[in-house]
Amino acid sequence: MTTLGCKVKKAEAEAFKEYAAGQGKTANTVLKEYVIQCIGKDKEE
Repeated sequence: MTTLGCKVKKAEAEAFKEYAAGQGKTANTVLKEYVIQCIGKDKEE
């Protein structure tokens, strides 16, 4: 396993955490799902 990261403003990070919580997920889970989705799209093309 490895860690991917990016820098965002604190307010943006808090808004994203709230968004994820509203989906019943953690920020990590939402980001991980998106990465997997992106990889899947690349493999299909």
